[in-house]
Amino acid sequence: MILRAWLAAVIAWASIPSASAQETRAQDVQAALDRFKKDYRGNDDQRAGAVSALGKVKDRKIFEALTRILDDPAPAVRIEAAAALAAYEKSREAAQAVSRALADSRKHPEVQVACLDALGKIRDWNSTSAVTEQFGSPEIRVVGASLKAAGKIRNPALVEPLIGFLRNTGAGTGRPASRVEHTVNRALMTLVAQGALQQITGEARQRREGRASDAYRAPSDADSWEAWWKAHGAGVTERLQKEEKEELERVSRQKP
Repeated sequence: MILRAWLAAVIAWASIPSASAQETRAQDVQAALDRFKKDYRGNDDQRAGAVSALGKVKDRKIFEALTRILDDPAPAVRIEAAAALAAYEKSREAAQAVSRALADSRKHPEVQVACLDALGKIRDWNSTSAVTEQFGSPEIRVVGASLKAAGKIRNPALVEPLIGFLRNTGAGTGRPASRVEHTVNRALMTLVAQGALQQITGEARQRREGRASDAYRAPSDADSWEAWWKAHGAGVTERLQKEEKEELERVSRQKP
């Protein structure tokens, strides 16, 4: 018992950054901020480059700067800020900031796509509503990005909205110029939605590992997905909640 306690104390002590390491990190962060302030004065492309460079250093002060930059009037700059915030996985604050930028960028679908891509990488379960709101976007690229983000976030609360998307035959078609384009767009978005459901439920992983049973094979339409979810949803939800807890603990341990 004494040896075990001693080992635990040694491990805990070794995990504490030294004063010199903390000082070096603080200097690196300040240097990144100083460079950013200098470079964030040019045209839109130069400012976007400054944001991209700033995002390569991960720190609370830089995080706060990036959230403010999401209000920049230039779409290119906001895109880089969203991409940089994507590095803060499982951060509710990052997801909230990006979700606000997503809602405020309706006139700039390219920014919305960047925000949805970031939300998919952050994977905060609380961003579910921000993502599902874009299932009905008139921009097909935004719809596709929202469906992909849903699959990456893997919140079981996304399953029913995705099933609803499959059921709505007019969803995800954008602004088609013809009936043929409508049909093609719908088919493409249906495939993306199916992929998202497979990611969330674990079917995609089961198939990759060759462990998918007949009972666990992916349903093919809204009705079969609904029936499958009624039968297996409780077990899948329990597993996902356990995985989410483990992910949050892992991320918490990695924080500087």
